[in-house]
Amino acid sequence: MNKQVLNIGGKLYLVHRTISEAQVRGNIDAVKAWCEMLKCDRVFNNKGFFYLVTDIIDIDYEQSDQTFI
Repeated sequence: MNKQVLNIGGKLYLVHRTISEAQVRGNIDAVKAWCEMLKCDRVFNNKGFFYLVTDIIDIDYEQSDQTFI
């Protein structure tokens, strides 16, 4: 999995899609429709792009004894 993760205010969000403001042309209902279709939790707007994201609530990981160089 190669998805972008945003850290905003110490909270993590998984980015499912970015849409430029130019593509939307002021049609916020289209952004909301994308958000619903992708089952996203929220949308952030930053530097000319809408970021459709889901909240990362818990991270499962295993500690490994292997060292990677």
